[in-house]
This record gives sequence, structure tokens and C-alpha cells, in this order.
Amino acid sequence: MSETGRALIAAIALVSLAGLGLSAMIPLLSLELERMGVSSAMNGLNAAVGGIANILIAPVTPLLAGRIGVRRMIAGLILIDAAAILLFPLLPDFWAWCLIRFVFGAALGAMFILSEYWITALAPPDRRGLVMGIYASFLAIGFAAGPVVLARAGTSGWAPYLVTSALFLAALAPLALAPKSP
Repeated sequence: MSETGRALIAAIALVSLAGLGLSAMIPLLSLELERMGVSSAMNGLNAAVGGIANILIAPVTPLLAGRIGVRRMIAGLILIDAAAILLFPLLPDFWAWCLIRFVFGAALGAMFILSEYWITALAPPDRRGLVMGIYASFLAIGFAAGPVVLARAGTSGWAPYLVTSALFLAALAPLALAPKSP
């Protein structure tokens, strides 16, 4: 297999693992906030914070990546998300969770932007549609697998947070093994 092919596989694996982690975190946080007695409106506000962070990070992501480098920035974003996940059970407070969710959402949004850029930049022009289709399929599999993680790890205590954080950290492996990045 070519170096570009191995790099594409690594980039797709990385974002699929992160998608799996994200799809586990969304329902987990909602369930935990409900158990904490947070109203559904405030629960929704907490979920919206992640989306707002995505919107705000998008314009500055290319600037940061230009200074830091795509690979180094993705590695840092993975570490930020893995750490943020572990902060949720340590700080069981709604407003703290809003701040953590903002950081988590910003790091996740930037990581998806950079990984999609990486995949698009590596894909040969005549196969870009195929590569993006494969990427979207594996990302969807990752998203679908998140609830399975929660079914196995549970939705209370430390286990779901540890497992989900480990999934993000596992995304460092394909990043480290990738032969090249933009």
C-alpha cells in the first residue's frame, strides 16, 4: 500500500475513534445532567454550548494549524478532549460542565476540521469523492458505536468517562502511525 493510502487510513481511523467518543459523550452528559436535577432547558443549553464552540473555533482553526502544524495540533486537540472528558465527573456542577463542554466542543470541532482537511488534501483528485464517502461511512460507524460503548460501560460512575477518554487517546495511535500529514 502506498504512503498516501496508509496516511488516509490513519486519518479516517483517527476521526472515526473520535466520532465514537463523541457519540458516547452526548447521551452520557444528558443523562448525567438529568440525574443532577438539571432542567431539560438547561440540559439543552449545555448541549448547545458545544455547538457554539464549534462555530467559534472554525474561523481560527486554519490560523492555529498554520502556526502549530496539522499533526501536532490534532494530537493536542485529542489530549484536550481526553482530559476534558475526565473533568466532567471531577466537577459535577452545571456551570463547570458548560465551560468543560465549551472546551471539549472547540477542540472536537477543530479536530474534525483538520482531519477532514487532511483527508481531502491526501485524496487523489480523481478519487476524492470515493475517499470522502469512505470517510463518512466510517465516521457514521463510529457515531453508531457510541451508544454500544455506553451499553457496555454503563452511564454512571467513572467507567463511561474512562472508556470514552481512552477512545480519544486511542486516536493518537493512527496519528502517530500516519506516514505523512499536510
